[in-house]
This record gives sequence, structure tokens and C-alpha cells, in this order.
Amino acid sequence: MLSTKPDLDTALDTARKKNLNRAVHWYRKAAAKNHSLSLMALAEMYRFGNTRIPRDIRKSIALYERAARTKTNGSAHSLEILARIFGSKEEARFDPVSAYAFYVLSAKQRKIDRKRDAKSRQNFLNKGLLIVSFDRRMKQNQNALEGLEATPNRLPQRLAP
Repeated sequence: MLSTKPDLDTALDTARKKNLNRAVHWYRKAAAKNHSLSLMALAEMYRFGNTRIPRDIRKSIALYERAARTKTNGSAHSLEILARIFGSKEEARFDPVSAYAFYVLSAKQRKIDRKRDAKSRQNFLNKGLLIVSFDRRMKQNQNALEGLEATPNRLPQRLAP
């Protein structure tokens, strides 16, 4: 799998420097690799538009849908934004049935995300506990060895080898 980190980092840096043309270029490059944050950033740009990017709600919706299909932590947020778009009369896409469906999907995805996060946290903690218990066992073994090394010094002269 190709890494999207350099593309996303470059996009974020250029966006901070207010160079939107270059930022869009790098966001598109990362979005081509289905990076959810890049897809959502582009969708926001098209949703609201600015001097460099014309407002295009259709492209915005398509990008949010692609971000939702990535099944990462950002996908639940994308689904929620789609629900807001379809639930708002201001966006000119008013469809309460679709809005409700996207809210339900968003809630389900958030539940999946929470389970995945809890599982990864538990795995992290388990690794930490294994390391701690390993360190504790090593220290106990080291103390035992030191105790064995000190034993001949404590034995009476007649029992020492």
C-alpha cells in the first residue's frame, strides 16, 4: 500500500501558507490514494467554495461518499456531514429520508469505531502489561541470581566449597 503521509503533510503545509492551488494539488494526490482526511478536506473546499475553488455541491457529496467508504475514523464524520447536507434546505439538496439514513449509518459507524478503538487500546495495554510483567520477572530472576551468588559468603566455612 502506498503511503499518503507525505502528500497529506505537504497539503497541510501549503494550506497553512495560504497557497490553496498547491494545497488542492496535494489533497487531490492523497485523495487519489483514498486518504479519508484528504477526501474530506477537498469536499469541504467544494462544499463552501472560495476564490480559487468554485462551489460545487455535487463534487462535495461525491467526495464525502468516497470518504465514508474508507471505513476509517473519518468515515462516520463524513456520513454525519452528508446527513447535514441532505437535512438542510440551505444546501439545495433537501431530502429528509436520505438525511435520516445517513444519520443512522453515522451512528453505526461510530459504534464500530468505538469498538475498534477500545480493542486497539486493550491491545496496547496488554502489550504494556506484558512488558511490565516481563520486566518484573527479569528483576525477580536477577534478585534470585544475586541471592545465589551471595549464598556461598553466608555459608559456614565448613560447608563452603
